[in-house]
Amino acid sequence: VRINGLLKSDENFERHTRSVQAADRESVRGLLREQQSALAARLGDALKASDGLGFQVDGLIDDVADDQTFQSLDLAYSPQLPVATSLQEALNRIVERALEAQFPAHPHFTGGPVIARAAPAKILECTRRAVADSLGRTEPATDERGPMWDVGRVLGVVNMTSRDGAAVLNTEIFDQLDRTRLLQPNGEVSVGDLRNALDQPQRRGLSPDMQDLVILLYADVKRLRLVQFSQHVDDASIGRVSDQYVLRPQPLPSAEQWTDAVRVLNGVFGSGLGSVMTVHGFGRFNSEVEKHRETRLVKDLLGTLDGDGARGFIAPDSARRTTAQSALRLLHAMATADEVLRVGRIAAFANEDLLVLGKTIKSAPDVSQAIRTANWTMFQLIERVPETFRDRSTAILSRLTVDLSANELDSPLAQKLLAAIGDANALLLAATVVAPTPISTTPTNVPGTPESLPPAGS
Repeated sequence: VRINGLLKSDENFERHTRSVQAADRESVRGLLREQQSALAARLGDALKASDGLGFQVDGLIDDVADDQTFQSLDLAYSPQLPVATSLQEALNRIVERALEAQFPAHPHFTGGPVIARAAPAKILECTRRAVADSLGRTEPATDERGPMWDVGRVLGVVNMTSRDGAAVLNTEIFDQLDRTRLLQPNGEVSVGDLRNALDQPQRRGLSPDMQDLVILLYADVKRLRLVQFSQHVDDASIGRVSDQYVLRPQPLPSAEQWTDAVRVLNGVFGSGLGSVMTVHGFGRFNSEVEKHRETRLVKDLLGTLDGDGARGFIAPDSARRTTAQSALRLLHAMATADEVLRVGRIAAFANEDLLVLGKTIKSAPDVSQAIRTANWTMFQLIERVPETFRDRSTAILSRLTVDLSANELDSPLAQKLLAAIGDANALLLAATVVAPTPISTTPTNVPGTPESLPPAGS
């Protein structure tokens, strides 16, 4: 260590050799380097000897028998000297053998010593497609083939005959976990118990992420729902699976109802849900429902359509009103507490115009605001313009009625209403410009004249 410090830099060497003649300093440097090399070689020999890679050298290490070179705290494991040609290879062999003894059932993943962090998520997504398939089969995408072959196949969640071939669901590991659940009196099992079961009958020693991958797939295969404190957990993902979660059997709706209900949510809200039913998909479905089921804005829209301003220009059976009523019924169906029954009620809207319903719900606050802030008195005034302006007035009011009655997809009301107000304002300005009245030569208010007579019947 001292020699390394002296030779660390030229400045350091100069500072510590000030008492040496300048002509002798290079020879001193050379001697130090020779000592450094000799000590490094001696230390290397000692390390090799300690790992069984060289002959015992007196005075370097303790003289012990080969079977006592390494000591194990596990009495069932007796470390052996590694067969290697380098110190690094020897250390790797020692660690590998120790881990194999500690985790005898650990999978021997291929593809390199380090698994990419994104690999478990890709395996989960790909294998879930196999779970959803009636034949338990899926074609991995290009970026999924490596993880599926190197990790998913070795882990035992799928079977594959080639790296570029199809992946077929393997249920053996999931059946093993399910035996742990079936031993429970209520048919429920905690994530913590499943982690322990993964190490039976021999320890696998899977990383937490790999355990999460297997447990999430197990839930999909066996149709189990993650629950915590009696609340469903629909956002569990790799790295976010608590040991306190409980897996509980989950009843699912019929395939026909599921397909129709998914089409409704995708068409109305753009949810991007998969059409094939799995427990994971069912959880995502319910998360989407919770996100969009608020009824207040659509109720407010119906209230403004029935308000004093718009009511006189919109028919009770207009497309805008009936669409808003359908949207409100859909949102009420989404508020159904029973999740399976909820799917059936949402599915009943599959034959509706889903794009129109989605547009109605999304634009409800803007349309309500436009109706509330519109100057409806202006439209009442143009009904009483002089005869010469009556055609323009009729055209404006007719367009207003059409726009108010049409659905939001066909006629964006906020924009149309603004244009109608502009047209009505221009008409009123034109109608107030009247030609000058000729001056009358007949005196006014003269007693006895017709103008001064009281109205008839007074």
